[in-house]
Amino acid sequence: MTTILFVDDEINVLNGIRRMLRNMRGEWDMHFATSGDQALQIMSAQNVDVIVTDMRMPGMHGGELLTKVMKLWPETIRMVLSGHSDLDVVYQAVLPAHQYISKPSSAETIKSAIQRAIKVRKHINGHPVKAVISSLDTLPALPELYHQLTEELRKSDPDIKAVSRIIAMDIGMSAKLLKLVNSSFFGFCRHIASLEQAVTLLGINIIRSLILSVHIFSLYDLSNVPGFSLKKLWEHCLGSANLAQKLAVLEGMSRESAEDCYFAGLFHDIGKLVLASQLPEEYNAILKKIRNKGLTVRTAEIQILGTSHAEVGGYLLGVWGFPDDIVEAVTFHHQPCLAQSGMRALTTTHVSNILERRYNVFNPNYNLPDYSFDYLKTLQLTDRLKDWEKLARGELDHVCHQKG
Repeated sequence: MTTILFVDDEINVLNGIRRMLRNMRGEWDMHFATSGDQALQIMSAQNVDVIVTDMRMPGMHGGELLTKVMKLWPETIRMVLSGHSDLDVVYQAVLPAHQYISKPSSAETIKSAIQRAIKVRKHINGHPVKAVISSLDTLPALPELYHQLTEELRKSDPDIKAVSRIIAMDIGMSAKLLKLVNSSFFGFCRHIASLEQAVTLLGINIIRSLILSVHIFSLYDLSNVPGFSLKKLWEHCLGSANLAQKLAVLEGMSRESAEDCYFAGLFHDIGKLVLASQLPEEYNAILKKIRNKGLTVRTAEIQILGTSHAEVGGYLLGVWGFPDDIVEAVTFHHQPCLAQSGMRALTTTHVSNILERRYNVFNPNYNLPDYSFDYLKTLQLTDRLKDWEKLARGELDHVCHQKG
């Protein structure tokens, strides 16, 4: 049974949540606390899978509580349920909270947010890597892009298009910004899939505060993983994203689905970024296995860690509240037969990852993955491979021509 802890200093709010979610008592062991101190006492006495807290409470505010939880029990999923939308409150919760749910919310909204976050845990449940992922509050950014961004934001009149362009060139920055803009932190009522739109809606002042004061992006020293290139990873992910979107358009998918395909392609290897930055010693061992034994990246990761970048990336995006199609595509892009069928973001991510590797080899030590022909046969898509490969070759020729 999943244990959920709700924290709010208003007893009437807690009673309302208890009534709204009474039909979940068969699945959830629910606990209620009226203060941060009481919440910590409960968590000291038993394991808590998800904590959902208000922000403004006397004594210890919600941001402070979640920061303590992140340090003491990093595997716990951390959510904010609050009616306070002023920026100071938002900034306190941006780093320690996985998700933000605004008050008032329906029972279905609260249930859905918790259930979706819990669902992705099963892929790495009980694994020590889970604590590493759950304790992340930022992701590594390319140093040159991070410096370009901070330099632009320190100008008296930053160019919003330049800010969008720089963020779009980095996997970690893109993921973090889209997580924030699509949460209830800022109250936008529709799904935002464009980074330029995200930056425009938030505005330069909020972006500047988030980056320069709250530090939602940060630099990591990856020199201790000499075989890992953040720049090459970004090039591969961006190439896969562009190709995935074009495959979606070619197959007649909707505009919204094509946007999901793009971001699934962009984030499909985000787990590598997490593992290399957080577990450098283990990732050096993984890279050594790849070089010496000719293993695929996924096989080497499983041998060393017991899980792979796909499950790690899917778990991170899942607890961050990304759409199910994107989470599924990232989690299963090497094993699509384990997921739902139908032409979707998973299909384009699986195919674009392989095609981009095949036609743009940046590391000859990598043993390239192959198509899941069983999956493609199930979808009756094997006859589309020639057209997809032709599209991929054309894209590579176009990129090479642009580079001169």
